[in-house]
Parts: sequence; structure tokens; C-alpha cells
Amino acid sequence: MSTILIPLSNHRPAPPQRTDRLLTLGAAALMLAVLALTYLVYRPGLAGPFLLDDETNIAATRVEHLTSASLRGQLLDGDEFGGLSRGMTRLSFTLTQYFSGNEPYVFKYQNLLLHLLNALLVFWLLYLLARQATRAPDTAAPAWFALAAAGLWVLHPLQVSTVLYAVQRLVLLASLFTLGASIFYVKGRLLSATRPLAGALLILFGVGGCWVLGLLSKESAAILPLLLAVIEGIFFRFRTQGMRQRWTLPLLWLLLIVLPLVLGAVYLVPRLPDLLGWHAGRGYSGVQRLMTQAHVIALYIKLFFLPIPGTMSLFHDAFPITRQMDVATAMLAGFYAALGLSALIFSRPAPWFSFGILWFFACHVIESTVIPLEMVFEHRNYLATVGLAALLVYAVTAMFSSIDRGRLAAPVIVTLALLIAFNTATRARVWADYDAMLAMDYRYRPDSPRVLGELITRESTQGHQATAVALLQRLVNMETEDATPALLALQLYCHEAVMPTLLYRRALDRLTKGLITPETVTTLATFSNIVLQGRCSALAAEQLDALTHSAFANPRARVADERCLAGEVRTRVLIALSRWEEAQTDLAQTLDYCASAKPRNRRFVIDNLLRFAADYGASAQTEAMLRTLTREPARRAALDRAFAAEGGFNLQLAVERASK
Repeated sequence: MSTILIPLSNHRPAPPQRTDRLLTLGAAALMLAVLALTYLVYRPGLAGPFLLDDETNIAATRVEHLTSASLRGQLLDGDEFGGLSRGMTRLSFTLTQYFSGNEPYVFKYQNLLLHLLNALLVFWLLYLLARQATRAPDTAAPAWFALAAAGLWVLHPLQVSTVLYAVQRLVLLASLFTLGASIFYVKGRLLSATRPLAGALLILFGVGGCWVLGLLSKESAAILPLLLAVIEGIFFRFRTQGMRQRWTLPLLWLLLIVLPLVLGAVYLVPRLPDLLGWHAGRGYSGVQRLMTQAHVIALYIKLFFLPIPGTMSLFHDAFPITRQMDVATAMLAGFYAALGLSALIFSRPAPWFSFGILWFFACHVIESTVIPLEMVFEHRNYLATVGLAALLVYAVTAMFSSIDRGRLAAPVIVTLALLIAFNTATRARVWADYDAMLAMDYRYRPDSPRVLGELITRESTQGHQATAVALLQRLVNMETEDATPALLALQLYCHEAVMPTLLYRRALDRLTKGLITPETVTTLATFSNIVLQGRCSALAAEQLDALTHSAFANPRARVADERCLAGEVRTRVLIALSRWEEAQTDLAQTLDYCASAKPRNRRFVIDNLLRFAADYGASAQTEAMLRTLTREPARRAALDRAFAAEGGFNLQLAVERASK
């Protein structure tokens, strides 16, 4: 890697050490300028609205009074690890709302600050690694390399889907602590060369503390041992010096790298048959997901190296599923295997080539393999693209170095940075206006069910019924596996004299045998509210009864949360119809499903049923049902955990809250 030296004056050149120091400080100062440019580029997008699941997730973290009990309740409101999962992110949302309000701007602004902080950590980490790679007293070349890579990373338009999507503070915080842990590891590793015990303690407590905080932000921080293995294997090569380092470092590797990987394997291997099998709520198997991810990874790489705003989106739900092995999938799998093997072989002569590839793929081990998450989301590349940014800078500098034109590398990288900054600014402006965002997405993704669903809702709300019906016809004709399109269509026909029979039967069939997705449950709940409020004369109560019964009985609900929320809708309908015996039976099953659902969904079921019952004059019967059903120990324990911030479940307190 060559350093570009610019004469500072016509006087005699400064001594090498002084010049080196000045160039290093210059790189650090320019990094601050890059951060300022990033802020300006993102600033228009801060005016954008909440998106998708922003409001539901953020509203669930609101507290009236900031007390130790309310904070503890948010910290323990997760659905994994005894309620601790994502507790750090929930606490950050709670503090944001309490001190700064709940406007979208506040959350996006703070996300941007986290992004800038992460960029500083990326710069610091790459600088440390670059110095270790060169093993020379020169600090200027590593600083400029780190500046170039961190600058391309922080300015890249692919990061918009993380920074301006409020709920993805999950990713920002998990990445913050993962980068912090990596820096602690490198600093401790360097310190251990002269002070083995001090270096070991820095690694143990720094890495351990950051990793815990990262896991409490988002589970994706579990990739840290793999990232540490990449750093150690490429830049330190498991070398030790002296007796103390020879026993302290292997012990740390055992605790921080080997043991977590072994425990992860022990946890996952017995579950592989289920993970590779059919995922009823997704509509594909784990094997099919793994094959599809070969194409998803190719998309991610393309989006990084060809960052055209129109090709990027919040909505990738129409991504085609690979149902069986084909030539393209096999070739991609072979290509990735060859890349990985090359990275291992050339880790010594080309450490940045190896780092870029291995870091990128390590970051995708959890979210881009067989775990049944949604198929594509751009924010999964937030930390992974640190590797691609370093690889790009290495490729540019190596290319010009090979033709003895090293001075051309800097203007090429600056040009790339300005181009991607322009694209990011363009994308940020689009994200500031949800209508413009949907229009662009519809232009490039006309077959996305989510884009069509969002457009239909907005067009209908704005009174453009003809446009909404045309879009709805397109959505219904797509033959999706879930009932969302048919339910949206039923909603549009509410003001007609008669509900189309074929459309009703289609909705009923999809609710009976199709997928029960989060969108399906949300749409069914909205439609049920319209019918129960008397705003849908075209649909009879018996028809709504059949729809909600089919959804609740459908075995293809993705997770317990969908079953729990579908049960709440079903129970409300039975309360409205005064069918108390059936209501108690279905409510009992609903509470059993809710025991495995997120705590906030358990609270929602109780609070919403009580509010609904009060509106229908059925409070006494509903309270009696809940009093009887919550005597069962397992149900009571689940509700106690959900209402931990209030000291446990208290029916009388819930009734008082519902009456406000």
C-alpha cells in the first residue's frame, strides 16, 4: 500500500517521523470531514415518517414515569434469554421517548449519530489492523487506508435502510458493541506483546462486556467469535511470545472463540433437521432458504459495488424462492466456496483480500443461512460491508500500484466516495417522502405484495378509490399464499350493497389453508374492527365469524405471536356475538399461545380485550372469563412476566387502565 505524499511547502522536507505524524493527523481530520459530509447527506431523510413495524415496536417501549421498575420492565420484555433479548435497544427507545419525544425525526436523528459513531469505530479498527498488517513504524499509510475504507462505508447508500429505518437501531447498537469488542481485542492483543497479563485482562473484560451488550441489542451480535477468529487468523496468525503470553492467549481464545463456537454448534446441530425442514409459516423449507440465500448474497454484493438508488429498497418480499437446485445456484455456491478457499490461502500475501471476504461472509452466518427469517433485508449488510469497503480500497490501491500509478489511487477513491455520497443523498431525499418512496418502489418492484398493499391503503385513505381498486386487482391476481390481498379487497367492497361471493370464498380459503403472516393478522384485525363498528354493511356477522375462526384454527401461523394475536381477534368477535362459552374456550387457547409470544403481545391481548369489552358493555362477562382462566398457574406465570413492570399481572389494575 503506497502513501500519497503531498509537499507542504518549498522548504526543506520535514523529517520522516514528523511528516508521518502530520499525514496521520491529516487522515484523522479528514475523517471528521467525512462524518460532516455524511450528516449533510442524510439530513433531508430525517424528516421521513415511521415505517412498517416502527410504530408498534417503539410504542411498546413508552413509559409514563422513568422509574427503576419501568426500566426493568423494558429490559426484561424480550422473548429470549429470560426476557433480556434486545433489552438494550428497548431501553434506548424508552429513554429517547421520555427525554426527546416520540416523533420520527428524533429516532432517525439519534440513529444517524450512532451511524457516525460506528464510522469512527470502523476507522479505528481498520487503522489498528492496517498497522498490524504492515508491521512498520509508518502510521500514515494505515491511517489513509482506514480513512478510505471507513469513508466509503459510512457514505454508502446501502446503509440508508438501517439509519433511516427507526427500529433498526437494533442493528446500529449491535454493530456498535461488536466493533467495540473487536477494537478491545486488537488493542489487548497488541498490549499483550509487552504486558501479557494486562493485555489478557483488557481482552477478557472489554470483549466480554461489549459482547454481552451487543447480544442484548440484537442476537446477530453472536457472530463476534467468528469475527475475532478472522482478525486473529489473518493479522496475528495465532502467534505468541514469552511464557505468559503462551498460556494467557490460548485460554482467551478458548473462552472467546472456541467455546462459543462449540456451544453454538451443540445448540444448532440437534435442531438442524427442523431448520432444514419445512417452515409452515414461511412457505419454504430450510434447504430452499439456503439455496435462495446464494442468490440473495449475490444481490447484496451487487448492491454494494453498483449502488444505484433505484435498485435498493425496503421491500424485497417478491424475491424469487429457489425451490430446487439449478445450474445458477450451484455455480454461485461453487463461487462462494472458491472465494472462501482463496481467502484462506492468500491470507498472508493479501491480508485485506482475505479480510474483506471472510468478514463479509462471517457477518451473514446467522441471517443468511437456514434460520427461518424473512428472505431479504438490506440492513443485514450494515456490518458486513465493512469487509467489502476494505476489499474495494485494497483492490483500487493494488490495481494502480501494479502499473506504477500509485498517486492515482487517491483521486479514484475520492471520486467513488463522492459518487456514492450523491446516491445516498438521492436516496435519503426519497425516504423523506413515503409517497415518493412507494412510487419509486412500485416502478422498480411492481410485483412486491408489500409495496402494492401499502399503495392500496394510502390511495384508499386519500379517496382515490379507482386507483386503489386497480392496484388491488393486480395484487389479488398474484396468487399469494396468504389472505392479505383478499382481505384488503373485502375492505374496499364494504360500502357496496353486496360482497362478491368469489372474493369472500377466496379470503376464507386462504385463511383456512394459506400462510398466516404478520400482515395477514394485522389486516384481519383492521377488517374486523371495521365490521364490528358497523362500517361494513356488505358483510354479515356470520361471515366475519367464519373468517376469524378459520384464521385462528389455521396450523400455518408462523410463530406463537401470530396465533396469539389471531386469537385476540377471534375472541373479540365472539364477545361481540355474545357467544360466551366459545369465547372462554378460544380465549383459554389464546392465552396458552400467548405464553410463548412476546411479552408486549401478551399485554396487548389483555388490554385490548378489556377496552373492547367496555365499549360493547360486556366488561363483567369478560372480566369473569379472565379471572377464571388466569388462575391456571402456567398462564398466570406468563402474564406475571409480561406485566413485570407493574409487579405482576393485576386484573383490577388492567381494568382501570382499560377504562381510561
